[in-house]
Amino acid sequence: MQRRLCAAPGVQALSGAVVDKGVGVFVTLTPFSKQTRDFAEAKINLRQLDGDTLLEPLLEPYEELDAKYRAEIPLKRVYIPEPAEDARE
Repeated sequence: MQRRLCAAPGVQALSGAVVDKGVGVFVTLTPFSKQTRDFAEAKINLRQLDGDTLLEPLLEPYEELDAKYRAEIPLKRVYIPEPAEDARE
């Protein structure tokens, strides 16, 4: 299954709305398309946060979080075996 990408129109609309009013932050759980990343990188008042960027700082140290915070965001570690590279050939 191919992942959907965040397309440029939403990011472009945000850019137009914040022209001289500060910084706009566009948050999505999907990855940004190359066109969208390139557009935002050309704007000094626009930032993008995708799902990986948003969640990685939380998930990486999750086990070390205080129990009260883990209770607010209950997660369970699941291990999924990956096929060996040799097996695909």
